Amino acid sequence: MNGRNVKELGAILILHYLANANESQPTGKTISYRQLPGGNVHYPAFRARVTEDIGTVFHHHPSQLVAAAELIGGRKQEYGDASVMIPVFPKLPVTVIVWRGDDEVRGSANVLFDESAPRFLSTEDLAAVGTFLVSRLLNARAAIVRDTQSINTV
Repeated sequence: MNGRNVKELGAILILHYLANANESQPTGKTISYRQLPGGNVHYPAFRARVTEDIGTVFHHHPSQLVAAAELIGGRKQEYGDASVMIPVFPKLPVTVIVWRGDDEVRGSANVLFDESAPRFLSTEDLAAVGTFLVSRLLNARAAIVRDTQSINTV
């Protein structure tokens, strides 16, 4: 996803979030994409576009997930080998968890939504939130890697 597409997707998500604004508050209980209304049907696409991309990029270096998330307003959590909670919108926290792989088990990731998320965005929009987060995390990671490389070449 290029920068222009990310900005357009972000703008659309903002409009949808504001259109559904209400007094609901996050509960602090997380659910998987599969648990969202209709999420089980669309989960294979969500997994391919979101969780597998995050797992592929971060499972070798889970600490990079935390560093990248902190650049976009995320906070470290205590799940898996690395995890973060990213407040995508004021009432829409998203948790990203990464597990390291080894010789026998492939590394993986999961993206969890607060159970109140469907009160603010449709399941389709929440899939787009996942895609948006992947792009933001990958861009933040790239900036960290660039900064590290420039420091090492000085």
